[in-house]
Amino acid sequence: MLKEADLFCPNSVRINFTIYQTYSFLDSCRLLPPQIYFWKPFTKTTIYVDTAQRSLLYHVDLYDMTISIFAGDRRSELSEHFLPVQTIDLNSAQTKMLKSYEYVENVTH
Repeated sequence: MLKEADLFCPNSVRINFTIYQTYSFLDSCRLLPPQIYFWKPFTKTTIYVDTAQRSLLYHVDLYDMTISIFAGDRRSELSEHFLPVQTIDLNSAQTKMLKSYEYVENVTH
């Protein structure tokens, strides 16, 4: 059964990723805000980051090897509406670092 954050890539590699690996990877790549923030899990490959200025979602796309950043709407405390802000293509060093965090196993189907 395919679970959230399990991904079957076209090259038959199964990737499992945890929320703590997501945070650690984003922190290691220095992609998180420089100011003080609070973070919490959103999904296994997405974290919610709250700063004094804004709320952000950081999503690690294990298929496309990108980071998508979404900003929350501060006009309402109840709003869970997030708008795309930026998509970052991982460079080869970041892709290598990301794969070092993953449990990767070959899948033969």
